[in-house]
Amino acid sequence: MTETNFLKYKDCLREIIQEGLIDVAIKMIRSAKNWQDVLHFVQEVLTEKKSTPELIEAALQVFINTRNTHYKEFIKSDEEHTIWVHSLSHLMRYLWERRLVEWIARLNDTAFRGAITSKEFYCSNRLVTDFTHYSKWDDDPADFQITPEILDILSIHTSISEYDKARVKAGRFQSEETYLRWKLQQPESYAHFDTDLQIYLIEIDELRLIINRLNELGVDNSEFRDFEKDLLTKQLDDLNAKSSANTKDYLVDHINEWIQKTLFELSKH
Repeated sequence: MTETNFLKYKDCLREIIQEGLIDVAIKMIRSAKNWQDVLHFVQEVLTEKKSTPELIEAALQVFINTRNTHYKEFIKSDEEHTIWVHSLSHLMRYLWERRLVEWIARLNDTAFRGAITSKEFYCSNRLVTDFTHYSKWDDDPADFQITPEILDILSIHTSISEYDKARVKAGRFQSEETYLRWKLQQPESYAHFDTDLQIYLIEIDELRLIINRLNELGVDNSEFRDFEKDLLTKQLDDLNAKSSANTKDYLVDHINEWIQKTLFELSKH
């Protein structure tokens, strides 16, 4: 199927769902000719507001079946599981947004077991990162098939961030307050690591979301009263040090931009 024709099929599927013709939509998805069409059809189902539980169930069943068939005429045998998990990683965001807990657990289990059996671990780490990013404070990683044993195996064969490891090892938190306090001790939850500068740069909106939520809970968070200011002050010191030591022209604008951003936020304190 050419890309143009496929886009027409995809648009057609959307219209069918919106018109409530669920049986027709299911039949169309089940008739997909290759794993790529299945992936895009399932993504369409997961992002369409009018998709019913019956349709979502059927679409995901078709997707998980591709793990067994792999449409072998399109994929080399040594790439089968890697391709399937890579496809899954593109769907996980939508599964988490819909909180399809049982399906996330089932798909994760299939992915991890397949990785161990085939020794193809590429993209498996992204499933752990998705848990860290989308999970709630009372989500237990083990309920999503992310156990300490799985984490140990993945850590040997692929890259797992220290933040992801810490979240999995923390398990289910006793309360949302405990979870938020834990996040404030994890720079990755409110900052990104700049590979050029080799320092964490604060995403101020993310930081404030955590602190504001603590305020909404009405708990005593006085120890975090100057937390934002202290972080910004340290960031400014780090940036000024990088500016003084920098010998690379392409980093000048980047450093100066972040210095100005940091000064602006500090001016609010």
